[in-house]
Amino acid sequence: MAKKILNKKIAIIGSILLAILILAAIVIFLRLGQDPQDFIRDAQVALSQTEKDYDAAEKAYKRAYKYAKNKELRIDILFKLAEMYEETNNWPGVAGCWSKIVTIDTSNVSAREKLLDYSYQLADSGNWGAWRNVKSSATELIDRKLDTSAKVYMFKGRAIMELTRQGQSTDPEKAVQEATGYFEKVLQAEPNNVDVYMYLAQAAGIKGQTYANQGVPNAMEQANKEAEDILKRGIENAPDQPKAYINYLMVKYQKAASDEQMYRDYEAKLIELTKKFPDSAIVYSALAQLYQKDIKDIDRAIVEIEKACELENENVNYALFAASLYYRRYSVYNDSADIYKAIDIAEKALTFPKVRMFRGRAHGKIISTDFRYIVFWRTVTLNRL
Repeated sequence: MAKKILNKKIAIIGSILLAILILAAIVIFLRLGQDPQDFIRDAQVALSQTEKDYDAAEKAYKRAYKYAKNKELRIDILFKLAEMYEETNNWPGVAGCWSKIVTIDTSNVSAREKLLDYSYQLADSGNWGAWRNVKSSATELIDRKLDTSAKVYMFKGRAIMELTRQGQSTDPEKAVQEATGYFEKVLQAEPNNVDVYMYLAQAAGIKGQTYANQGVPNAMEQANKEAEDILKRGIENAPDQPKAYINYLMVKYQKAASDEQMYRDYEAKLIELTKKFPDSAIVYSALAQLYQKDIKDIDRAIVEIEKACELENENVNYALFAASLYYRRYSVYNDSADIYKAIDIAEKALTFPKVRMFRGRAHGKIISTDFRYIVFWRTVTLNRL
């Protein structure tokens, strides 16, 4: 009797083991039968339709990734998936793909550079927490000698400077010195990079504020003088770039809003620049920035920004600045034509080439080609009309 029970238990155990082996064989067979290239073709077919089937393509790419056996193919699939996510403005998805690529291949320069650019876009738009990502990404590229271009040096210098400005440095003086070193490296390669001269000027201001907080006499006055000298150097090295002059004037006349004579001098200098650079939109935009400080000059501000928009009719920054001025004038004078104009300008700006709208943002957050976020609340309330 005991022998029969034992044999029965052995038979059951054997059946279970056989079932497990059969299931394992089926899984292996099915896995071997799944060719990732088939799924890649399925994704491409889904994306080649008149109305692209992004959901189907996403599922196909993910299945292709699942069955891909080597890292090169996995990386290729992730880049394809990232491109698709970019089309649908799914930027967290895009960044997620690039991050996976870097995890698979830590030396993949393309993915690292894309992640750096993405972090810089976020940081430059006001997402201050992203500056830490910019710093770490740029540091990896530089330290591993994957990319030591002027752009990466500029990004790292800017990240260090902005983190210091936020008070996230234990030694602000040393941090500013480090940032300045990176900016100077950029200028060795690109002596006419006017943006870097402005960053150097800002670094001088942070250093001056640090010394002022320590009780150093006349620290800010010296810092302002240093900033002006830096920006003069920018004009000398880029005499044909109106932005170099505007950067200098912005610092020289930074107190123009509270000083009538300084305001008039600043205005006169900008008007001179419109004659020197009549086809430069940035000069008219600077005049609009000056005039918009006083509501009494709002009409003049609108005239100048409209000139800038005419010269660069697909510039998102200028378009939404114009929209904001029309909205401001409406808020003061309650002319319904202004609010409709503001909305019309903003809606057209969303159709400009290379403008990216982020999915899931109810208020139309968009990004222009110079990596700056510009927020305009498309859901402007009209119930006051």
